[in-house]
Amino acid sequence: MIIRIVNEGEFFGYTAMFEGSVYKESADALEDSEIATIPRNEFEELLHCHSDVSRKFIKMLASDISEKEEQLLHIAYNSLRRKVADALLSVHKTYHTAPDGDIYLSRENLAALAGTATESLIRTLTSFKAEHLIDIRDGRITILNYPKLDRMVN
Repeated sequence: MIIRIVNEGEFFGYTAMFEGSVYKESADALEDSEIATIPRNEFEELLHCHSDVSRKFIKMLASDISEKEEQLLHIAYNSLRRKVADALLSVHKTYHTAPDGDIYLSRENLAALAGTATESLIRTLTSFKAEHLIDIRDGRITILNYPKLDRMVN
């Protein structure tokens, strides 16, 4: 399951630092990336010496908790169509792999983000295409009717 797509300039793994534990998740880059690590002792010193940095991380933690709660509720209670629509909208909002705004993400990754099986995702994408909500060409997904996907009934 994909729990989050991280964009340029964003942090990940800091929860484990606060817990004093090892980062248990894995991360894959969707494109060529440069990732910087911050040693634990430097991170802790930064938090202790700069209250504004501490406040920013507290806000990030609170936001992460809210997002995870919402994600779990959606996976548990939303219909397959709603899950796939939400995954498409989320990727479109946070991560564009094509300059024209098209979504270019493997079906496996999109299914993992939606919390469903790849086969179920593909059937739902086919249905969305037949309903002219999206277009699919050369592996790229173009959202044709953003408002209708956003208002999709559960």
